[in-house]
Amino acid sequence: MPRPIPSVDRLVRESCAQFSSRPFLHDAEDGRCFTFGEFDEQISRAANVLRELGIGKGDVVSLFLRNSPEFFPCWLGAIRLGAISNPINLGLEHNLERVLYMLRQSGSRLLIIEAAFAQLAAEVHATLPELPIVFIDALDGSALDWQAALTKASPTIPVVETGPDEPFQMIFTSGTTGLPKAVVQHHAMVADGFALVEDHFGLGGDDVCQCVLPFFHVNAQYTSFFPMLGTGGQLVLFEKFSASRFFPTVRKYGVTYISVVPSLLTRLLSAGLPEDRSLYASLKFIVCGAAPLTAQLHREFVEKSGIPVANGWGMTETGCWGCHMDPAKPVWGAMGKPLAINEMKIVDSDTGRPLPTNHTGSLLVRGPNVFREYFQAPEATHKAFRFGGGWFDTGDDALVDKNGMFWFVGRGSVDTGKVDGEFVNFLSLDSRLWELPGVSEVCCVGVPDPIRGQVVCACIVKEPSATLDDAAVLAWATEAGLAYYEMPRHVLFVQEIPKGDTGKIQRRVMTEQATAALGL
Repeated sequence: MPRPIPSVDRLVRESCAQFSSRPFLHDAEDGRCFTFGEFDEQISRAANVLRELGIGKGDVVSLFLRNSPEFFPCWLGAIRLGAISNPINLGLEHNLERVLYMLRQSGSRLLIIEAAFAQLAAEVHATLPELPIVFIDALDGSALDWQAALTKASPTIPVVETGPDEPFQMIFTSGTTGLPKAVVQHHAMVADGFALVEDHFGLGGDDVCQCVLPFFHVNAQYTSFFPMLGTGGQLVLFEKFSASRFFPTVRKYGVTYISVVPSLLTRLLSAGLPEDRSLYASLKFIVCGAAPLTAQLHREFVEKSGIPVANGWGMTETGCWGCHMDPAKPVWGAMGKPLAINEMKIVDSDTGRPLPTNHTGSLLVRGPNVFREYFQAPEATHKAFRFGGGWFDTGDDALVDKNGMFWFVGRGSVDTGKVDGEFVNFLSLDSRLWELPGVSEVCCVGVPDPIRGQVVCACIVKEPSATLDDAAVLAWATEAGLAYYEMPRHVLFVQEIPKGDTGKIQRRVMTEQATAALGL
C-alpha cells in the first residue's frame, strides 16, 4: 500500500517527479498528450500566475470550466498555493442566482471561466464587480491574458506547507433539500482514499483510465484522476460522455479501467454494444456509482458485454469512497461492503441505536475519508454528526445483510413513500418495471390521491419501436405480482427522465412534473 502523504500537492509533486517522462494525460478531443513532468510544470506556472493575482493560502478560487487539459493547472495551481479550489457545476450555467450564492457563500477571491460561458461571466460581473474574473481562452472581460501569462511564468514554485487536516477544496451539494451546502474537503481525504485504491482494485502503472465524468464532481477526481496520478497510470480525458466514441477510445488507448454512473450503462446498451469483444479486450472492469444501479441493469450489462462492473456507494462528504463490491463477484443490486478506510452501520433514525441485519435504517459512516464540516453551516454540520463518535449521517436509508453486504433502500422521502399506510420503495419499483419489454427508462414517483394520500405514478421513456400503452403497463404489473399499494395508478409516458449532471435521477423534479401533467 502507498505511504500516506500530507497533502494533495505533495502527491502531485512526488508522482510527477517519480514518473516524470511517462505519458500521463491524453486529451481524447484533440489528441494532445502530456507527460507527468509537463503536467507538473503547467501546474506551477498556473500557481505563479495566481500568486501574481494575489491568491494565497486559504483563499477560495472558483472554477467554471469544462473537462480539458486546461482545467488541471487552474484546479491544482490554486491548491499548490495552499488555496481552496471551488469547482462549480456547469449545469448551473443558466442559474445565475445559484452561481452567485455559491460565489458569495464560499467567499471566492477569483473566478476562472471559459469564453463559452461569457454571458454568465458578464452577469456575475454586473452583480459582483469586485470579483476578478479570468478567462482561460479570451481577453475581453478577463483580468489578464491567461495563456500569455502561463507562457511567461516560471515552471517552478516553492512548496507551501499544508497539513492533512487543512482544506484544499469545497464542493457544493446539489441542494435538493434546500440551499446547497459547501462540503469542505481536507487533504487527508485524498491521501487516505488513494492509499486504498491500489490494493482494493489492483490498479498500477500499467493501467489506463478513460474519464467520461465531469471534474466539477468528486467522482472523476477520486475514482479516475487521483488513482492514475498516484500509481503512474494514464488518464484519457473526454470533455463529456459519448456512446459512439466510448469503445473506439478504449481500443485506441488500451483502456483498462473506467468509472461511470448507471445512466451511462443504459446509454451504452441502447446504442448497441460491439459484437466483437476483442475491440475492448483491454478493459478489465468498470466502476459504477453516484446513483443506484439496479440488479436488472447490472446483470444485463455484464452478461451482454462480458465486462465486470463493480457497483459502489459514496458521497462528496466521504471523498467519493464508502463501499464497493468485488467486480469478479457481483451481487446484483447491492452497494457492496465497506472499504478498509471506513466503517459503516445501520441505525434507528430517531435513537441512533444499531439495527439488526435486514432492517432498514439510517446509514452512518466513520473514517478518515469523511469530511469534517459544511462551510459556514454549523447547524447543518451538527445535524450531520448528531449521533456523536465521529459518525456521519449520510441521509440515505439502507440495510445490511448477514454477509455484511449493504443494500441501498432510498434517500429520505424522495425515494420512498406510503400508500394506504404501506411503505413503498420507488427504487425497487423502478427495478421491477424496468423488466417490462419496451421500457428504456423508468422513474416511479408518488403523486397525491384524495383517498390513499399518495399513489404510484410510473413515468416511462419507451424504446423507439415500443407500442406500450397504459393498459399494457398495468396488465404487466398485475401479472408481475405487484402488491396493491405498489400498483401504478397512473402511467405517464415522457420524452426523458430528469437527471443531474452526474446522471442521478432527480426524482423530486419528476414528481413535480408528473403531478402537474396529471393535473393533481
